[in-house]
Amino acid sequence: MPEQTTERNIYIRIAEDLLWRLRIRIRCAELDTTIQDFVVELLEQELSANATSSRSSASHAAQRAAVPGGAARKDKDR
Repeated sequence: MPEQTTERNIYIRIAEDLLWRLRIRIRCAELDTTIQDFVVELLEQELSANATSSRSSASHAAQRAAVPGGAARKDKDR
């Protein structure tokens, strides 16, 4: 009997910036990976970094705000 894996879909809306789309496609080609696998790897890295870090949520918010457009993007999603 084949092993069953449980997968869930997530959907991400991204602005229709053609330059961004081209850059992500080029980066994935450089890494010889799919966009799906690239995003999964980024999420795994972020979550593992957060799990091992002792920074507070306030510190994380301050770091996000330091990224150009970071705070604006976060607020827009709410």
